[in-house]
Amino acid sequence: MTDTSTQAGIGHADEISAAITVLSDAESNLARLTSGEIDAVLDSEGSAFMLQHSQEQLRTSTSVKEAAILDALPARIALVDVRGVIVSVNNAWRLFGQANGLCLADAGIGTSYLDACGCGVDGSVMAAEVAAGLREVLGGDRSLYSVEYPCHSPTSQHWFLLTITPLSASPPSGAVIMHLEITERTKAQRAMRRTAKLLLAVTTGIPDQVFVKDREGRYLLCNEALARFVGRSSRGMLGQNNVDLFGDVSGRELAQIDGSVMASGTAVATEEVLCGVDGPRTFLVNKLPYRDESGQVAGVIGISRDITERKLAEQKLRESQELLSMAGRLAQVGSWVVDLPSERVLWSEILAKLHEEPIGFSPTVEESIGYYAPEHRGCISEAFTRCVEHGTPFDVECEIITATGNRVWVRAMGEAARDNEGRIYRVQGALQDLSDRRKAQVATLLLADRLTNILGSITDGFFTLDRQWGY
Repeated sequence: MTDTSTQAGIGHADEISAAITVLSDAESNLARLTSGEIDAVLDSEGSAFMLQHSQEQLRTSTSVKEAAILDALPARIALVDVRGVIVSVNNAWRLFGQANGLCLADAGIGTSYLDACGCGVDGSVMAAEVAAGLREVLGGDRSLYSVEYPCHSPTSQHWFLLTITPLSASPPSGAVIMHLEITERTKAQRAMRRTAKLLLAVTTGIPDQVFVKDREGRYLLCNEALARFVGRSSRGMLGQNNVDLFGDVSGRELAQIDGSVMASGTAVATEEVLCGVDGPRTFLVNKLPYRDESGQVAGVIGISRDITERKLAEQKLRESQELLSMAGRLAQVGSWVVDLPSERVLWSEILAKLHEEPIGFSPTVEESIGYYAPEHRGCISEAFTRCVEHGTPFDVECEIITATGNRVWVRAMGEAARDNEGRIYRVQGALQDLSDRRKAQVATLLLADRLTNILGSITDGFFTLDRQWGY
């Protein structure tokens, strides 16, 4: 039986050899008859037969095109066979080897990448992982292997992405190894991470509320201050909108403000009253448009500062000022302030009326002193100078001449205000209208004079006794 099989195999070999001879002769005759201008022929059934020289030209053309494509790519690319031996490389691979002093004959073609894979990857552990990944791809156990790795020089830092893919389907006939530089991307990612950490540190450490919302009002980012105010975690805030957090009425009002910011593309500052877990609070909110990489408005960025205490203090101050103003009107007392060193003068409403000047009028220091009567001007000037230079308070009675020429007696008081370092930064005081008191004093003196004259004209004796009958 063995002899029969052997004889059959020899017979087939003879037939194949004869067929090859016939095909070779036929191709030679066709090339001679067509002067080499025919690439393929058809038989009577329409089947095409490509001639040998055309097949060689096609293979050469395809190889040239594939090499041109690979050389045009910026990545370093090598093709390896099933054993891991490098069979082809592109121009970027060759140039990298030349630039980095890799002395490999023909850019490493013919050498085993499995043996030398550690040359281009930092660290023996990673080199072993790359070799293992290549074996898995070549064995058909893996369709893709990729890893990012650093490859720094003494003067600069570089990062690369290594990918290994099978050269064909199952079973692989080799693999494509590609090293793509990702230095700029890696630096950008690291810068973004540093920025994100810095932003997180800043937003976490400040008491103000910081947030970013998309065009639909959903929160993309918020800090702990805002999360605490609404009684949620920072992660639990993400994806929530204004209505979810603050109810229908406040939510719609916030959405309207956000919409105007996005529509105008400009920043706005508003006061918003929002209700959190500890009750309503008043915020000063600065909002500006959040733009994407293309510059399009993608949402709103906001910083909210709690000004509830300030608003309450302002309300109390207004109430106190109203009471002080009422007391000033009743007592006819006007106040004044001189800021130093600018010497900017501010008069209260009552003080302006006292000088018969319009409300809001504020003179210079020299003009203020000029309202005093000439006989009192030197005294008040010296008292004011001592207060400015040494902080000496003063309290004197003088006469002023109003804008319409009326003479009015006033009580002028002043004192210095000092900062934390003890420097005088302001002088402040008041003027009290003494007209009524002066009139009463004059009336009393007149009455005393009249009584004296009356008593002096009486000839009878008289005396006065107290309750104990004493003289």
